[in-house]
Amino acid sequence: MTNEWVETTLGDVVQIMYGKDHKHLQNGLIPVYGSGGIMRYADRSLFEDESILIPRKGTLNNIIYVNKPCWTVDTMFWTKINKSKAYPKFIFYQLKMINFVELNVGSAVPSLTVPVLNNIPLVLPPLPVQRRIADILGTLDDKIELNRRMNATLEEMARALFKSWFVDFEPVRAKAAGQPTGLPAHIDALFPNRLVDSAGGEIPEGWVIQPVGQIVDCVGGGTPSTSEPNYWLGGTHHWTTPKDFSSLQTPVLIDTDRKITNAGIS
Repeated sequence: MTNEWVETTLGDVVQIMYGKDHKHLQNGLIPVYGSGGIMRYADRSLFEDESILIPRKGTLNNIIYVNKPCWTVDTMFWTKINKSKAYPKFIFYQLKMINFVELNVGSAVPSLTVPVLNNIPLVLPPLPVQRRIADILGTLDDKIELNRRMNATLEEMARALFKSWFVDFEPVRAKAAGQPTGLPAHIDALFPNRLVDSAGGEIPEGWVIQPVGQIVDCVGGGTPSTSEPNYWLGGTHHWTTPKDFSSLQTPVLIDTDRKITNAGIS
């Protein structure tokens, strides 16, 4: 550690403030935070500057950085940050490395106190270095969030596509009406040309409705031997036995006779 880095405490760079009751607030656009995250949106803010929110009770590791007007309730501290000493986002990333559960002073409800938080040790480089480090980590966070949103969008598209093809049977309906499906030829060929009546309503011609128990064989689970390293990897794993679906009468649309058995897929 160079001489430019200093050892200090959280209480030396931030002032920890208590949240307040929100019940009297009207609905609005200002986020109201509890220890679990955003609870509601209100018409007033408790503070408007950059701040780090630290749970007072409840989910102690849910540390949140905010840079817009907010309100916190009494289960969530907010902080006034001395920007002449600390770059707010850098302090946030340092605090994210701490396991606040280990600082719990509560019994029935996990809790943190101002004295405990004030004594948390910090190591601070010069402000320009703090900013550069925080900006790099922030860029990575932004990329992670973008990827998460892209994955969520793709999952939603997949669900919509599945519903279109296998619940609403839109490709089959298009064929029955003499319209193009717009699908590649190899996918288009998977769908029949018309719908037929069944006990469960219209289904594609050649498809059937059957109970789950007539389609798959459910195989019970068990605890692998401790001598099998591929299952245990040095840790403790909890295993459950699948329920027996053999008597389940819920109709399911299928177009295959493959079964899951103890020998695999047949």
